[in-house]
Amino acid sequence: MSANSHSEESNTQGSRSMSMLELRTLAESIRKDHHELAKLRYDFARIQIEYHNAPNQSNWDNFRRELDKLARHLLLHFSEEEARDGFLEVVKSILPDRQTEVAALRQEHIEMRELIGGLSSQVGSPPPVDLREFNELAPKIKQLFSLLSEHDSVENRLIYGVLEQMKQDRRSQTPKH
Repeated sequence: MSANSHSEESNTQGSRSMSMLELRTLAESIRKDHHELAKLRYDFARIQIEYHNAPNQSNWDNFRRELDKLARHLLLHFSEEEARDGFLEVVKSILPDRQTEVAALRQEHIEMRELIGGLSSQVGSPPPVDLREFNELAPKIKQLFSLLSEHDSVENRLIYGVLEQMKQDRRSQTPKH
């Protein structure tokens, strides 16, 4: 057995030994994070409409502030998921047949980071001269929100899959009378 495969085996065993309580805590944390992201997306969309209806410096500053809050939250969320003991590693070890979905989530993190970076640099400049310039942001914002919605759905399915696998593992380890 190579050192790498031994390391992978012990990593898998380590994650598999994660308690159901720890997994439920992780799932609850992700659920709360998704709820917070939904609130931030709502606030951001509301501010976007406010600026569109009254394009002034104050609304522009609010728009930039909400985008910044959303960006910081997303970047932290992605970092936590990608951490060595984060959600994606847990899924890899408990559901090895779902590696394609894990890889897709990682790729979406890259895409969303790029979208956020592009939006942030556009919004970091002075307010648009007219609404046409502002409306040019809309497709990127729509793309970001669309990616986030699908991303959350995949994460939720994986959380459910992990919890179900852990229940099955527990049942198979319970002595039969």
